[in-house]
Amino acid sequence: MTVLDVFSKTTMVVSALNLFVSIPIYIFVIVTIAVNKKKYPFNSPFFTIFIALGIMDIACFVDYLGAKTPFWGFFPSLFQPYEAPSMLAKVNNFFIWFT
Repeated sequence: MTVLDVFSKTTMVVSALNLFVSIPIYIFVIVTIAVNKKKYPFNSPFFTIFIALGIMDIACFVDYLGAKTPFWGFFPSLFQPYEAPSMLAKVNNFFIWFT
């Protein structure tokens, strides 16, 4: 087993843990704040920004999974051929790194 295999498996395990534990908790917190948005203290600008950033965090994680799962062998890749990035791959990388 090479270092790259260990890194790939570690990334897969951490991503699965994030997907099945952290994301549901994060969604629960965002929904709870959104439901109580009219009540004090959830009506402050801090919680409005928190909700917006939470939605963007989840969107970026889903986008990350869409880019990584083909490399792990779960889904066919939309980004082939690998040596010549398509426009979809360029937009995906822009969204992941610059949002």
